[in-house]
Amino acid sequence: MTVYIDIIFILNFFMDMLIFYISGKFIVKTAPARLILSSLFGAFGYCLIIVNDLGNIFAIIVMVISAVICFRPQSIPALIKTIFITNTVSFAIGGTAMSLYYNTRFAPLIVLIISSACAYIAMKFLMRHYKMITLKKQTIHNITIYKNGSKKELKALTDTGNSLYEPTGKLPVIIVEFNEIKDLLPYSVAALFLSGEENDLEKLMIAASGFNGFRLIPYSSLGKKHGMLIGFESDMTEIEEEGRTIAKKSVIGIYNGSLSEDGAYCALLNPELLA
Repeated sequence: MTVYIDIIFILNFFMDMLIFYISGKFIVKTAPARLILSSLFGAFGYCLIIVNDLGNIFAIIVMVISAVICFRPQSIPALIKTIFITNTVSFAIGGTAMSLYYNTRFAPLIVLIISSACAYIAMKFLMRHYKMITLKKQTIHNITIYKNGSKKELKALTDTGNSLYEPTGKLPVIIVEFNEIKDLLPYSVAALFLSGEENDLEKLMIAASGFNGFRLIPYSSLGKKHGMLIGFESDMTEIEEEGRTIAKKSVIGIYNGSLSEDGAYCALLNPELLA
């Protein structure tokens, strides 16, 4: 049987790029240059294995090096996670593609598109549930909140009980102690919190005039069915998690009190920001 190595190289290049692209949605965003470089390395390595009839151990080595080139894991646990996710995506696409091809006889390109979409949806579903389960451990994250050219670095507890969303933009809410976030507020708004008058809506609306991103966040809790949390939309919020930085928009809800008895954290993080 004639084997066209150039065709094998091209097919593997595009397949590897697709696998790494989907995997990047669950690991960390990677630069296009690294995506292309890792895919080229993977395709070249696979061709070497075929031409020289090398064993499975070489295939594993090529796969690991390709993943490292693409995602640059900074620790052993991050490397294990990277390898697990890339392999899972690879098996999901391959298994779905084979099933579709033999049962439908669709054109190969159609099979690849459908199987890739199915693999992405399945991985998204599984990763979301995995994160929600692991978040029950309530880990503490370093976060940075950006607003109007200023920033504030805080420690935030992942709180599975915090499912607050700002009703207008549907952004997840991070609850932060006033004393930790006051430097990002206009003086007129901060003054109301210092005097304990933040719940006086008439004074608040006057003080917050001109404060871009100002928000009122309704909430319900035990003993208070119709509460209102004062907050603002951040320009960007960065969250450190497992060696990577997640950058997302969020709304900061201001709590005029202490959230932690021992000062271990000063904010409550909505788990959706990590999903």
